[in-house]
Amino acid sequence: KIALEFQYGDELVFDEETQQFVYPTIDPSKQIVKFAACRDIGGGVYVLASKLGSSGGIPAALSAAELEAFESYMKQRKPAGIIMQVASYDPDIVRTNITVEYDPQVLNANGELIEDPSIRPVDVAINEYLRGIVFGGVLNKNKLVDAVQAAPGVKDLVLTRVRVKPANQGSYIEVTTNNYTSYSGAFRTNSSLRTDITYVLSL
Repeated sequence: KIALEFQYGDELVFDEETQQFVYPTIDPSKQIVKFAACRDIGGGVYVLASKLGSSGGIPAALSAAELEAFESYMKQRKPAGIIMQVASYDPDIVRTNITVEYDPQVLNANGELIEDPSIRPVDVAINEYLRGIVFGGVLNKNKLVDAVQAAPGVKDLVLTRVRVKPANQGSYIEVTTNNYTSYSGAFRTNSSLRTDITYVLSL
């Protein structure tokens, strides 16, 4: 709640009555932090924060200047004696290798809707599932499979591999467990999404 109240470019002032730092004027247009999560780091709190990205409502890292101002703000607003670390990263990139058994009455061999080839329901399902994960949350393979299974034209599927590239990694790492906690707080796919999905005909 405190993180989301940050106003970029405004100065906090000390309110003698409440004995707290506050903004004299609340200006939602300056509240650039749209996603925030707190994690216990043993004796302290780790705060992840992101602003709204330029496409599809996907979170994006704060700039260096924005992060510097946000960190200063959080230090003034935090309770006395609390050890705190603040960070902001671009979303973890997810790659999923999936074999989809499709209904040829609904989808074509490229996974496109026959009635509207501009829509690829499996791609939509994966992206919507990832966007729906609460910021700071966990990717669950079973829930990912359920999301794809519910897409129009999908008869069955096999999820063979999930890889993730966090902001602090130069390459993808294998997700070997059912759950994966995001490094950045959020997830997204990239252009490899289409090439990582194989469509086989349902007989």
